[in-house]
Amino acid sequence: MRVSDDVIIKRLEVDADSHGFRLDRFIQRSIPRLSRSRIHRILGEVRIDGEYLYNQRADGLIVSTPTGSTAYAMSAGGPILHPSLDVIELVPVCPHTLSNRPIVVKGSSVLEILMHRTGDIRVRFDSHTHYDLELHDKIIVTRHPEPACLLHPVGHSYYHTLREKLLWNQTL
Repeated sequence: MRVSDDVIIKRLEVDADSHGFRLDRFIQRSIPRLSRSRIHRILGEVRIDGEYLYNQRADGLIVSTPTGSTAYAMSAGGPILHPSLDVIELVPVCPHTLSNRPIVVKGSSVLEILMHRTGDIRVRFDSHTHYDLELHDKIIVTRHPEPACLLHPVGHSYYHTLREKLLWNQTL
């Protein structure tokens, strides 16, 4: 297929920074993912646009764009988000409280995650790169100035893809 037969689709892309250093840029998969490598849980403060949201106590925290919402975030109980939505989702992994649930915020939000306790805690990006975190480290997630451009064939259907990949088209 020639590129001229494809349709360019723009998707939200976000950056993750810590201490003024850009850690990574991402759109796909459910990232960054804060996770533990031993039996320590994550204890961190989450803020949205500077406003305190909650203290996160969980085995991990997934931050995802809609493009990544059907990957690891969905497996952890997060919602499936249409890729044209301008939102970011936060999905706790095995939260240590029943009241801690996934939340969806506007794509222009500034997310801050401040580590109050560590112990082999890392931030991971698509499982390709990772950084170890220390006490009081802060991860800041913001919208990247430019969207990611993806190519889809003419006639591509998001809902058809969902039906096929999630086996929604099988008879009972």
